[in-house]
Amino acid sequence: MKFLKTTGILWVLVGLVVGYAYFYEYKGKNEKETQELESKKIIKVDFSALSKIQFKSSKGEISLEKVDGVWKVSSPYQDYADIGTIQNLYNALAAEKTEETIAEGEGIDKSLYGLTEPQWIELYENTKKVRVEIGTVNALSGKKYLVLNNENKVVLGSFTWDSILNKDLNEFRKKDLVEYTESQVESIQFSNLKTGKTLKIENKDGIWNLSEFKTNDLDRSVLESFVSSVFTLRAGQIDEASSSKKPLIAKFVLKLKDGAKLEEIRIFEAEGTLSRVEVSGRPIAFKISSGMLAAFNKSLDDFRDRRQPLKFDRQKVDYIHYVSHSGQLSIKKQGDKWVSLDNKTVDSAEVERLLNRLSQLKVKNFLGKDIPFQKSGVTQIKLKSGDLDLLDLQWSPRVVKDVFVAKSSIFDEYVGLPVQDIESLPTQAILKTESKDQPSSNKDAQ
Repeated sequence: MKFLKTTGILWVLVGLVVGYAYFYEYKGKNEKETQELESKKIIKVDFSALSKIQFKSSKGEISLEKVDGVWKVSSPYQDYADIGTIQNLYNALAAEKTEETIAEGEGIDKSLYGLTEPQWIELYENTKKVRVEIGTVNALSGKKYLVLNNENKVVLGSFTWDSILNKDLNEFRKKDLVEYTESQVESIQFSNLKTGKTLKIENKDGIWNLSEFKTNDLDRSVLESFVSSVFTLRAGQIDEASSSKKPLIAKFVLKLKDGAKLEEIRIFEAEGTLSRVEVSGRPIAFKISSGMLAAFNKSLDDFRDRRQPLKFDRQKVDYIHYVSHSGQLSIKKQGDKWVSLDNKTVDSAEVERLLNRLSQLKVKNFLGKDIPFQKSGVTQIKLKSGDLDLLDLQWSPRVVKDVFVAKSSIFDEYVGLPVQDIESLPTQAILKTESKDQPSSNKDAQ
């Protein structure tokens, strides 16, 4: 027992020694290394506490300031700033560390390190300032000579300083042309001054509607895409010209819900591939790709549901009647197969493919109620479910501007069906063709 007691005491002592070694040697060493790494960090200001950033690079001087919680470009022009770009700049700066001291004391020859006219950056936390000067002469491996906070000391930094500061003015400009979110806007009015057409879209309880849309076939996905395109309008670059030499061709007017403010976006005719854009409340003009405007050149018909005139319940169809210049065919579903009422052999897979194609067919354009319709030689597809008519679709044989003029039993206007879509319907493939050396089903039955 005495031996066991002594052994137990020894193990306790060993545990104490190991614990001491861990807490005072290993853990202490790790904490010391962490402290040393922290001491080498150049920027020790939290991003949320920053009030101003300004720097000089090979591309000039830029000044950014946070005013009432909003970052703005304050020099060389005044405008809203892109918060993402500023955050990325700060993240890169916060990762920079000093590596070693190269020279120290009075009388340092700064020309040796490219520090007589250095690039520099200053970060402000209210009145507290951090300044870093970056030499234009590289050390080995492209590393940089730095002076921190005007000290009489040159330290070595990483090679990444050039890429950090090599920022174009445009990168810090807020690129969204619309300052507000969808929930803040009561209405959007888009005027195409070339065509004289105007669209007004209103936000009612979070749902956008076309105020002049009179039919009941609004394609909400098209409308939502249009609205989204307005709020995601982004500039490509700054237009340095004081005014446009081209005429105004379009404009957006956004009215806020509180009614106190309007935002107007004016778009001018393109020069080459770029159009000048002016935004109310923004001190400078921008350029955007003229192709971006194509998303807004819409008429009321462009917002209509192009499936509406042809919609039917695909799963309920159990009878199809097809008539064309080459003949007619009536088929009925029995179980999971389709059979002809005219004693013809039917390919059930092709029938299903026809129904799939019809269920995806869209009209190309809406032609109104009062256009001539050639009744002779029409092609007809009639779909039924028992005694219930699901769809009766007829189209004229005459092609007008790449469409067949058609009418549907569930729609009160004539529509245009794309020629390619109609001609590719597998109507002829429904009938099975028998090979010459294969006996027909009638012979087999005999």
